Amino acid sequence: METVGAEIFELLKEAITGIFAVVSKITLFLIWALLALIILPCVFVAGHIFPLWQEWGEEF
Repeated sequence: METVGAEIFELLKEAITGIFAVVSKITLFLIWALLALIILPCVFVAGHIFPLWQEWGEEF
């Protein structure tokens, strides 16, 4: 009976380890996507809109 408890414990330990590995990868992907949503518009503004803004403001 003691070996059944040890086997169940080992299975639970492996399952929790596998779940943690998947959850950590999903979390890292979501953080990466969130940063992309923040950084890409900044790059767009810096590369396209800011030079137009400078041209428009030269007359002032």
